[in-house]
Amino acid sequence: MSIDAAIFLITFSITDCVSQHVKIKKTKATAEAKNPEVLKAFEAKYTTVLEGIKNDSSYKRVPMENSDVEWFNTQAFLLWNKKISKEKFIEEGVSRFPESRESFEYLADKFLK
Repeated sequence: MSIDAAIFLITFSITDCVSQHVKIKKTKATAEAKNPEVLKAFEAKYTTVLEGIKNDSSYKRVPMENSDVEWFNTQAFLLWNKKISKEKFIEEGVSRFPESRESFEYLADKFLK
């Protein structure tokens, strides 16, 4: 699946209904995602980042498949919630998608803005 399709699926997950949220892997570090206010704030940021990607022709898409979406959401949440550093986020992304360093740098900046 292309990143465009993944963006659609993620956006659909965000806006589909109140009970359906961005899927984040449940770990000790992501426990705060259970808080509806925290999750709502993250989803708002996530939506802003996705809209920015759609409107930025210089952004190079990361070749994610459906199986990568939960992993990415979790990494993005951890970065946004300051549980991992920008460098760690980029390192994790590049370890999974070696050709996408610039994209992970771009995304890190957007999630931290």
